[in-house]
Amino acid sequence: MKSTNIVLFSLVAALLVAVLYFTIGNKKGSLDGYDFNFGVSDTASIQSIYLFDRAGNKVELDRLTTSEWRINNKYKVRADAIKNLLDCIHDVTLQYRLPRNAVKNAVESLATSGIKVEIYNSKKEKIKCYYVGGTNADETATFFIMENAQEPYACHIPGFIGGLRIRYFTEEQDWRDRFLFALRQEEIESVAVEYPLQNASSFVIHRAGGAFTVQRGTPLTTQKGLNVNSAAIENYLYNFRHLGIEGFENGHPQTDSIRATVPFVIFRVQTTDGKKSLLKLHPILKRNNDNEILLDDRKSPIIERFFGEWNDSDLVMVQGHVFQKLFTRFQL
Repeated sequence: MKSTNIVLFSLVAALLVAVLYFTIGNKKGSLDGYDFNFGVSDTASIQSIYLFDRAGNKVELDRLTTSEWRINNKYKVRADAIKNLLDCIHDVTLQYRLPRNAVKNAVESLATSGIKVEIYNSKKEKIKCYYVGGTNADETATFFIMENAQEPYACHIPGFIGGLRIRYFTEEQDWRDRFLFALRQEEIESVAVEYPLQNASSFVIHRAGGAFTVQRGTPLTTQKGLNVNSAAIENYLYNFRHLGIEGFENGHPQTDSIRATVPFVIFRVQTTDGKKSLLKLHPILKRNNDNEILLDDRKSPIIERFFGEWNDSDLVMVQGHVFQKLFTRFQL
């Protein structure tokens, strides 16, 4: 079905190039306002945004709260990505009307690689529908054309130099929020830290009323409590406030072999509302051009990054200096 859609899209694109080129090439009409009125002044009224590309990718962005969005009814959306898109939707404006000799290239760009954009309000009414194409030669303007319009325009954001199409990306993975953990202490019910190859260093932090206790072992093998002061526990839990990834690695060619190895550390986190999260980290040993493992001054392998298995579904990459503050080993 997807390949059929791509073929149909290509046929329509070719027809669009021909029709628009000959229509616009012979048009002498004046600007009527609708054709180039791409901006949405009240972005707070936007409830949903749909993005489509010619490869068959589709992204549905839905507003949950004033600041939180969901992609394809599955994942939380990156705050910076939705802000950049909404800023563009609000600020985009006509820069200039294309000269006749530039129309053909603009139309081809829109027809062959354009992104279709549909914007809806909370009443499911379509506010805008337009296509975003490539840029002009010096990348100071981006080609836009309104749905059912006959003429493309060169648009920009005043004061910004660069293409705008990049803000309308259609890969689901690129929209996903990068934070694995963004928890305040009062949201945490328990944290289990397991070192599979050094089980004596494993521990579990439990909420007990208004305080926390620490026990040695894993959730299945907890032993006597550790004498850890509350300040140390609070400092440790504070580290779960902002823990993000470098990127998603889904589809990595070594996924199966990574998952088959014993992780360096496993984190099991449960929040007070019952949500459970699981993260397994696998070290990525730094190597030289001869594939030899590099060692530090203490003759230990240099590890700058880890592969992470997130909730037994996603493969992610994290930076060592970001997560190393979690590699604590509470002692008696």
